[in-house]
Amino acid sequence: MNRLTILSLALLSGCATTSSTAFFPLDELRALDDAENRAEVLERALQVAPSKRNDEWRGVVERAAIATMAETEVTDLPSAERALEQSEALPAKFPFLKRSAGWLGKRADLGVKALPYLSQARGERSAWAHRVLEFAKSDAVTPHLAQRLADEVLLKQLIASTAVPLFELALERDGEAACTSASLQKAALEIAADGSVFTTAMAKCWKELAGPMTDAAKKAPTYTEKLKLCAAMKPHAEEPAVKSACAE
Repeated sequence: MNRLTILSLALLSGCATTSSTAFFPLDELRALDDAENRAEVLERALQVAPSKRNDEWRGVVERAAIATMAETEVTDLPSAERALEQSEALPAKFPFLKRSAGWLGKRADLGVKALPYLSQARGERSAWAHRVLEFAKSDAVTPHLAQRLADEVLLKQLIASTAVPLFELALERDGEAACTSASLQKAALEIAADGSVFTTAMAKCWKELAGPMTDAAKKAPTYTEKLKLCAAMKPHAEEPAVKSACAE
């Protein structure tokens, strides 16, 4: 065996060794599993060999990601934008987070804090409302998120009709439980008084809406508003309570 062959074998051996040790050891990632090293965990996690990314690995990453969401501060528009960018980047990097109830719950809390600031950056309020809706749609795990975003974000700044898509999502995901929402019921009444109909709510939540709607019709400040409320209740026109409320 000549010297060139020996040198080539040594180089190949060195490359093989480097390749085999290029991955970050799971044991070392586990050692970083504490409050002081969350950022490094998220930076190093994908350096662990794919074959080692087991339940333990996911646990370490999940804890770091949850803590990151919980500890993110939002005080103004720039910090709100950074926070929301991070909430999108983490599940892109670690897709299993999209199924993590713990992480999604903290993301929801962060969204409630950050999304109101984004209204300052949108030329059209409708674009901002759509951004809030998309945030809700991206999380099918956190209970009552659409309802919470309607109550704590959108309706703090906009009129009831703008929250209809969020209420419809709440009705789709939470079923009849969404019908008990005071803000949903108020929105249905306000929309009816304006001459439109919140069709989904009227169809799915009539049991909860019947009392407030008929009472509003009886107490309507103008005849025109009464007619609008009664028009919204037309599918139930033969019910005694509706007949009484809408009597001339």
